[in-house]
Amino acid sequence: MRFRTLVCATAILAAMSGMASGQTVTRYLDRSLYPSRISSVDFQNGSVMSASTPACWGSWCVRIGPSTTADYNSHGLLIVDQLPCTNSVVGEKTCFMILDKDSCSLWIQGEAQDSHGIKCPKSLDISR
Repeated sequence: MRFRTLVCATAILAAMSGMASGQTVTRYLDRSLYPSRISSVDFQNGSVMSASTPACWGSWCVRIGPSTTADYNSHGLLIVDQLPCTNSVVGEKTCFMILDKDSCSLWIQGEAQDSHGIKCPKSLDISR
C-alpha cells in the first residue's frame, strides 16, 4: 500500500511540474517560448500593460485580453495577437503587436494608416 501511495504521489508531482505556470521573460524573442498566453507586457519606462491596466499610444489604449497570445508568424516575426484596443471615437477594435529585435509596432485591425511605432518591451509575462 505504501509503495502504491508513493507511486501515485510521484505521478501527481510529475504532472504538476508540467502544468502551465507564468514566468517573466526578458529574452522574449526566444522561439522556444512560443506559442504562449500573455498576461502582461512590461516596458522600459516602468509601465505595465495588463488586463486591468492599458497602455496608450496616440488615441489608442491597449490592454491584454482573455485570448491574447504570442507566436511567431511565417515571416519570423513575433506577434502578440488578440489585443483589445480602444479609441474614444472609433470604439473597440482588435489589434496586434509585432515585436522584433530592432523595432516594435502596434497594428489596429481595419485601420487604413500604417502601424504605430512603439518602444519595445522590457519583458513579457507568459504561460504555456
